[in-house]
Amino acid sequence: MNMYLQKNQKKQSNRNILSLTVPIFLLMMNLPIHAVTKVNLYYTEIIAKKNQESLDEHRIIGMKEVIVRSSGDKKVLDNEIIQNAINNKASQYLTHISYSKKNKHQSIQMYFSGEHIRSLFRQAKIPFWQENRENLLLWLVEKSDHTYKISWESSETLLSTSIKNNAKKRGLPLIFPIGDFKDINNITVSDLWGGILKPLSVASQRYQTDTVLVVINNNKNNLNWILYDQKASSISNSNTKIPITGKNSGAFAYKEMIDQLSNYYANKNSLTLTNKLSETIKIRFTKMKNPLDIFQIEQQLKNLNSVAFVDILEIQGASAIFNIHLLSSKENFEKELSNIELITKFI
Repeated sequence: MNMYLQKNQKKQSNRNILSLTVPIFLLMMNLPIHAVTKVNLYYTEIIAKKNQESLDEHRIIGMKEVIVRSSGDKKVLDNEIIQNAINNKASQYLTHISYSKKNKHQSIQMYFSGEHIRSLFRQAKIPFWQENRENLLLWLVEKSDHTYKISWESSETLLSTSIKNNAKKRGLPLIFPIGDFKDINNITVSDLWGGILKPLSVASQRYQTDTVLVVINNNKNNLNWILYDQKASSISNSNTKIPITGKNSGAFAYKEMIDQLSNYYANKNSLTLTNKLSETIKIRFTKMKNPLDIFQIEQQLKNLNSVAFVDILEIQGASAIFNIHLLSSKENFEKELSNIELITKFI
């Protein structure tokens, strides 16, 4: 039986919960447990640099970008069902299109139907990388005027801008450190270059992200990176997990790095949707402050990609029981559930 409850609950209270017959026990919290960003999966902007490109070509380019962003993997474009939808039915997925000028080129803004895209993923049986995604704090060191410097949030170097743009295109939320007095005092280029974990942990904790990424650009086209897929507070202690490392070189090293990171998080967090109901489970929420919380939670549950529909079975005081009809596995549902604000899990 899975249990969800407030982390500071006493052990005796936990033992009492075990007698409940409802499979999952949840309660309202004041703070989110994950630092996540809701990515706009279904919007894309195409810059038309060739006047001979047709509207159909723009639709195809835009839909490909949306498909890759929603799956996290470029290989899905090889799927026959996906190819057919892109090449022959792209206009059916498009809900809005507008035009503007950007740097003397025509900019085409396109919005695709999320409902239709998710339905396509179900038909193709392709894993879907949901909108709520973990933030990555990026410490980037690059060469500038014969010295090495940390690229801050306000930096507009060619490399930092390219990384930001490609991460946005792939739907990978990146956060650059501010670079204020506190940052400058907490960490140095030498700390990052030498892989010294204590200052990295201290400097990163203020940003409250779930992942820390260190990237060293030791020459023009060579990137070495280390991904600490854990809370910043645990990077330098005995609970430190083995980090993930990578190296990319060449003119498009930054793009390859973003692709690899996107693939990693998509594999970690994606879920497979189906057109049929998978199973039905019951959830109890307690400790809610007012009746409006019940309807807020109901709406949040309905918005989950793994949920078909929701029934409220019982409301009693500060407690409510929901019946959840799933389009995916219970494990996928719990993975999505962990990203909802106000909910935390007790293990």
